[in-house]
Amino acid sequence: MHTDRQNIQNIEKQGSIKAKTAKAFALLLILGVFVSVGSLWVAYRKSTALRRCNEAYARAERVKKAYSKKLHGEKLLSAEQVPTGQVTDPQTVTKLAEQILLKPPAIPACEAGSVNALKEQSARLEDSAKWFTSHNKALDSAVVKALTKYY
Repeated sequence: MHTDRQNIQNIEKQGSIKAKTAKAFALLLILGVFVSVGSLWVAYRKSTALRRCNEAYARAERVKKAYSKKLHGEKLLSAEQVPTGQVTDPQTVTKLAEQILLKPPAIPACEAGSVNALKEQSARLEDSAKWFTSHNKALDSAVVKALTKYY
């Protein structure tokens, strides 16, 4: 009888060990799911930030090309030839010269860094695009004024 009791206790211990093993396995499985979901979320955020950065880069490059085209265009070359003394308002030629001498911002490519670094790069690229857009308009205005006052 004593051995039956020991057998029962051994069986109970084995059941307890199996239950603990099952619980540990379930816990590890749940932990693995959380880690996987977390990794996927981080990858999604990074790919989204990189895509947005590349879109901002493309916009900045597009307006930079338009600005460069105007900066080297025929109208600007004609306006540059206008002598200050032969216009009604000499400030128009001065403003045009100032616009021509401005140093445009750099447009660096997006490098796959952290999500925050990509967001910061996107913001810098958006600022560059705004600079080119606004100076493109200012350059147009200065050229038109210089040519209008001269011709």
